[in-house]
Amino acid sequence: AYFPWRHFTFIPLFPTAYLVFEWSAQLLSGAMIFLGCKRYLGVQIASLITMIGLTQQFSNHRVLIFILLFYLLITRTKEALAFRMIRYQLFIVYLFSALNKINMKFLSGESLVALGQNIHGALLPDALVRSVLSPPFAEPLSWLVVGVEVAIPLVLSRFPKVGLGLVMSMHLVFSFMMPALWSFSLTMTAMAVLFLDAKESAAS
Repeated sequence: AYFPWRHFTFIPLFPTAYLVFEWSAQLLSGAMIFLGCKRYLGVQIASLITMIGLTQQFSNHRVLIFILLFYLLITRTKEALAFRMIRYQLFIVYLFSALNKINMKFLSGESLVALGQNIHGALLPDALVRSVLSPPFAEPLSWLVVGVEVAIPLVLSRFPKVGLGLVMSMHLVFSFMMPALWSFSLTMTAMAVLFLDAKESAAS
């Protein structure tokens, strides 16, 4: 009802009770993955549930989660290969996000001004968000966001700890200023953490 453009109309919407099944399966698969109990089976369950969820509500974040699970699915016991693919995926997300913003004329600041006027339910007061995303600040902030997105892959490759701090700082600001971004922020942070392992492996 809220996001009709995010649903494939040729696939019926499941009854509300399905959500109980979906959330239960997600919690179960998450516990299996993090506790190391039949981890691959947990990845299989999570991949299936995420794919089914995409038929009900399409979102970029859900697609990203499915891609990461797919990498884990096809590599199975080859953990190093899976992590390498996930690190490359982080590059793709940030670089294409920056290119898309440039292509959509994001750098003018108009997008942030419009966003500020329509934000409701952020962790920071709406009035504060609107004042930050106002014409005097919107354009330089737009350039800063794109610059940081381009810089993150480079910094993570050379200085993983600094890059991780950059990722966490940027997404923390995003999550406080825009509602419902915490899961995406945590996903990107988890992907960035893998660069610490990559640097240590290369050093050894």
